[in-house]
Amino acid sequence: MSGFLKNRLNKGFTLIEIIVSIFIIGLVAVGVLIFFPTSKMATEESSLKTRIANSVVSKMEELRGIRYKGLEVKYNNYNDPSSKVFTLGLDVESGVVTLNDEPIDSEHDLYEYFKFGDWKDDLSKLGVSKGLIEIKRIEESSSTIDNLLSVRIRAEWGKDKSYEITTYISE
Repeated sequence: MSGFLKNRLNKGFTLIEIIVSIFIIGLVAVGVLIFFPTSKMATEESSLKTRIANSVVSKMEELRGIRYKGLEVKYNNYNDPSSKVFTLGLDVESGVVTLNDEPIDSEHDLYEYFKFGDWKDDLSKLGVSKGLIEIKRIEESSSTIDNLLSVRIRAEWGKDKSYEITTYISE
């Protein structure tokens, strides 16, 4: 009879088994809870980068709509003779637009031509600190294409984060 009572009394879990199972469940719960904030930050960063990319691509499409002749006229009038590059920078926080590193005011024809007011508004909503438009003529002796402009647009935000696209426009 004592064997019958011994087997009947051994039903259930011991205290050690309960503590070990709670510890394991706790470790799994902590791992899962750590995943949620990391996932949220990655999702927000991805969403922000997508919106910035859309703004940069939209600006590129505006410039492509100007076509080669319009961009060539501005390039010829305003390029830096030493580097053969025409650079427009936008400091979103201060609203200062620079032409080849020299500030220009909002009355300058390039300010309206490239619609910096609208672009500044778009970029400031996204938290972008700087925008850049760079146009340069591609002049290679081995090139079979004459009249080719390289157009690069860049947006910078946060610490060392940027998005940049380049295209080529010809006649």
